[in-house]
Amino acid sequence: MSKSYRTQKESVVAERRIKRDKENDPIYPPVVVKTAKQGDIHPLTKTDLMRLFKHIPLKYLYGVRRIELKPRLTTQIGDPFGQYSMPEKVVTLFSLPLEWHLTSVSDWLRNSISRFHAEII
Repeated sequence: MSKSYRTQKESVVAERRIKRDKENDPIYPPVVVKTAKQGDIHPLTKTDLMRLFKHIPLKYLYGVRRIELKPRLTTQIGDPFGQYSMPEKVVTLFSLPLEWHLTSVSDWLRNSISRFHAEII
């Protein structure tokens, strides 16, 4: 297949189509913050997310209408940590408690959270 306008990579399409401001910088999706569940926190603040946008490839942000920080839905930790709604094009990240009580910890989870300086007792 020859190269054409319709066969371009997602990264090229996103770079071309994303809305830009007067300085030609990308306009990132808004971040909406709802109060975390009592005893929980949002691990990433709105400011953290806004700083991270500059390091995320545009192909992952293109089309996202907003990012929401919301209280978690259940008492289970990480059920879910976040979700993406395709029809609404909304990324939702849920709050987490400062202290987790788990019955067991997999090697993957142990390695993952230790990279973020979490202490496992």
